[in-house]
Amino acid sequence: MTKNTVAKTYRLPTALYILIVNEAEKLGLSEADFVHDALKKHFQLRLDDARLSAMEAHLLDAIERNSRNITSLIQQVISMAGPVN
Repeated sequence: MTKNTVAKTYRLPTALYILIVNEAEKLGLSEADFVHDALKKHFQLRLDDARLSAMEAHLLDAIERNSRNITSLIQQVISMAGPVN
């Protein structure tokens, strides 16, 4: 056990425990390493999802701002063209 770990006991449903054992054996990992890797991947995916959501919001805001600017510029050009005869 490395110095940055905590030994903790959790109760798991039997079906989940069997799944963990089977998957750990398939991958050649200990049950603890398998659970550690699965939890690490889960939280990394959550972090990645949050980052992507923030990027998406930023991009949508930038697109909206640019759309308003383009609309304003088009209106200025139309107004400079004068009335249509």
